[in-house]
Amino acid sequence: MCIGKSVLVALTLCCTSSVALADDWIAERLRGGVMQYESGNWIALERGHVVPDGGKVRTTGTGRVELVRGQENIALGPNTQIAVRDAAGQKMTSVIQSSGIVTVTAEKRNVKHFSVQTPILAAIVKGTEFTVTYSNGLARVDVASGVVQVQDSVHDMVVDVTRGQSAAASLARPLDV
Repeated sequence: MCIGKSVLVALTLCCTSSVALADDWIAERLRGGVMQYESGNWIALERGHVVPDGGKVRTTGTGRVELVRGQENIALGPNTQIAVRDAAGQKMTSVIQSSGIVTVTAEKRNVKHFSVQTPILAAIVKGTEFTVTYSNGLARVDVASGVVQVQDSVHDMVVDVTRGQSAAASLARPLDV
């Protein structure tokens, strides 16, 4: 009978979708309207909820949220929409930013492992803290610490941006530091 109960508990834990794994992004420090896209609908995201690989999150004009995974953090400002994707086997996290303000604190590593991609540019890091703002066709990266490689996909330009620097680009204007 004891073995049967153990199996039942193990199956329950394996099948419960709210159980967070070590590589899951967990919603913390929510304020205002924050939603997650599930099964074709936007539903309220609450503190402690898991944002799965490929998950979409958006905030309203009063919304803010921090997604945390270990020592890494993705903070969304008001009117922001993202999708989070982890490349299987490559240890690369990509934040696909449709709008708004995203601040990332990434673990320090010797390899490129984290990027934020907008329709205009991509910010790729080895370990740092930086903010990407995208609105009305203008993308900007501000670096608080470390080094961020910024790629302007529209004008085919690449530049390293360091602490205290910023870079911006739009469809009409090429990357400028």
